[in-house]
Amino acid sequence: MNTHSYERYQELGGFLSHTRYERLLERAERDISKSEPYTSHIAMIAWISGIELDCSHDSPDERIVLYKLLRIDSYVELEAQNNPGGWSDQRVFAEVLLVVADVDSFKKLSQAHPHISFANS
Repeated sequence: MNTHSYERYQELGGFLSHTRYERLLERAERDISKSEPYTSHIAMIAWISGIELDCSHDSPDERIVLYKLLRIDSYVELEAQNNPGGWSDQRVFAEVLLVVADVDSFKKLSQAHPHISFANS
């Protein structure tokens, strides 16, 4: 059972539909696969942005699991809909931060990457 709010996600400018948002969170709760390639990659983005992640192998940070799912599965179709050039890894991570309503980390990511547009309009 997640404690996230789609309404809050939308207030923050989230892009996913309500159905996709709920499916993403449900899948993240069930995901038990290893995320090592994604952990090291997203850890670097987080480090550059001044964001702390729990990268322990026992229970990976929820943001890493959500990033992995958003990056590798059918949500990639969002790239074609929103930006023909695709979403950068930072853009995908930004969406994850909105899903979990981590506003402070979203601000840090935005400030660390001023050349990337994180707006959903």
